[in-house]
Amino acid sequence: MSKSLFTTVFVAVAGALMLIASCGSRAEPIERPITRWEYRQELHQLSTEELTALGTEGWELCCFAGKGGTDTLPWVYVFKRPLRLSNG
Repeated sequence: MSKSLFTTVFVAVAGALMLIASCGSRAEPIERPITRWEYRQELHQLSTEELTALGTEGWELCCFAGKGGTDTLPWVYVFKRPLRLSNG
């Protein structure tokens, strides 16, 4: 393919793509409410049953630290869930 033919094809394809992009419908952005969170800390080792119960209540583990409950570095679990706003 010659250089001038390649350039012509390239320009034609690029122009067609630009035309298609400009003719497409522009959807309005969807406004979503901002999620507000409530947080909970647990400072002791949790069993599988306790973790399951918290999950059933809507709590999601978002941070964990600990080496096994030593005095210098205790267990720390941080949970979050969407804040339930009361009406009234």
